[in-house]
Amino acid sequence: MLTLKLRFVLLLTLSLQTGAVFAYCVESGSDGALTDGVMSQGECEGLLDNLTSDTKKHGKNIELFIAQENEGYYYKVCNSPEMKEHFKENFDIASIQPTCTTVCQSAEQLAGQFCGDGKSGIRSFQYLGQGKDCLKVKICNFKK
Repeated sequence: MLTLKLRFVLLLTLSLQTGAVFAYCVESGSDGALTDGVMSQGECEGLLDNLTSDTKKHGKNIELFIAQENEGYYYKVCNSPEMKEHFKENFDIASIQPTCTTVCQSAEQLAGQFCGDGKSGIRSFQYLGQGKDCLKVKICNFKK
């Protein structure tokens, strides 16, 4: 146990000294497995709120992907280009050019408009900064 702690501290120290960035990825199911049902507006709102803090902790390359299909939903939050590509390949959208827009809304408004309560489709969200009483977010819609 002591060896593990020592390695972790050493690795953390080296990463801070070299400015290395680690891959960060959180997903709702293993390897794209859908969760039964529909994503609630509250769950979506929570993911959008977390996107803000995740971006501040792990860098500006963080993206939230949400797929809502008839069979269920899946989400992935990551900063790794490989993991983002894996999501796109898994949901067969790698070759699709998304339609993107930038908005400034609260997490509650974003969830209600784009991803809560079973809004079907595949979208990505990228936090761009804080506006006055709103989150600046780039939203991309992938249409099959």
